Amino acid sequence: MFHSAIRTLVKKPLAAHPISGVARSTRSDVPPASSLAIFRRVHSTKRGGKRKLRSTPQNKTRRSTPGAHQPPPLVEEKVVPPLMASSTASPHAWVATCALEESLQDGTVDSTLPLFADVAGRDGATKTPPSFDRKQVFFTYVSPAAFGYETPDPSTGLREVAFLGRSNVGKSSLINSLMQIHGGERKVGAQVSNTPGRTQTINYYAIVSKDKLKGNHAKKKFDPIRDSLGYLVDLPGYGHASAPNDLVGGWQDKTMEFLQGRGTGSDGGEEEEAEESIEDEVPLRRTYLLFDARTGLLNLDRAVMGWFDEARLPYTVVLTKADKVSIPKLVKIVNEICMRYHSQIYGQGNGYQSPLVHVTSARKGIGLEELMWSIETVLME
Repeated sequence: MFHSAIRTLVKKPLAAHPISGVARSTRSDVPPASSLAIFRRVHSTKRGGKRKLRSTPQNKTRRSTPGAHQPPPLVEEKVVPPLMASSTASPHAWVATCALEESLQDGTVDSTLPLFADVAGRDGATKTPPSFDRKQVFFTYVSPAAFGYETPDPSTGLREVAFLGRSNVGKSSLINSLMQIHGGERKVGAQVSNTPGRTQTINYYAIVSKDKLKGNHAKKKFDPIRDSLGYLVDLPGYGHASAPNDLVGGWQDKTMEFLQGRGTGSDGGEEEEAEESIEDEVPLRRTYLLFDARTGLLNLDRAVMGWFDEARLPYTVVLTKADKVSIPKLVKIVNEICMRYHSQIYGQGNGYQSPLVHVTSARKGIGLEELMWSIETVLME
């Protein structure tokens, strides 16, 4: 009886499944042929010690979710900012395109001679500015006692350029590299440390003329005013520093007071002629703002640039540690800085940012000569 039932079941004709089209038994208690095939695949497939169901058209249909066949959402295209920076004869110096075009139109810049063309020599090596030839000048630290623990008297007519940046931006390393390649003394250089905020005082470094020195031209026996051609000023950094908060706030206030006192330091109600006369008399001619190329412009850096604009203090942007950043990222940062200059000139009124952007690396010696050519223009002309 039992065996005859089995024979009847096996010989019973199979009907097609209404959806899949796979033949199956008319009895509901018998699994369809497709299920038997799936059962075999389950027992023949092993991954990671576990039995896994292979993907089949029937499985995909059963596992599909509502909206799975809808087209993917449209992806918005990224807007690429316009290129506002132009390259020069040196790969380590850039200029805002709008400033370059204006200079070409009014004849300030020779169209046949690109900017910084004098930096590169015939052999490919960079050339030193004539005023900073180490055969004629050298750099040395000036003790505060030489000035009576005060800033130098502005009536001497000696010009100054200052360096300012975030703590641990590489400011002291850059100043040391600038001085050492032009005959500076290592033992009197700027203090370098991996600890942020080691520069806590305003330090002066004199550009000493060997022709003005008397006697044996001893580097330690010179008058900081009589024998100097100008000064490099190392200012305490802003931002994070490994020092007590009261001390950090104290030296940053002192830095702002120094900049306002040595720079224009005038309010916004004066006429342009008065501004020009004041600019000719102030000793601090320009501040070089140092930004870390690895991080780009931070909100604090933008705030400092805005403060310089409000105080009407001329400044030039210098990117440090450029050897640790890819060229596309450098170009992006430089373009952002030049776009800011463009917006100041044509959109938000006159600013005090220079159209030049220097790209440097103290460790690799990148862009140092180009920066010295800019410093020479500020101090000697």
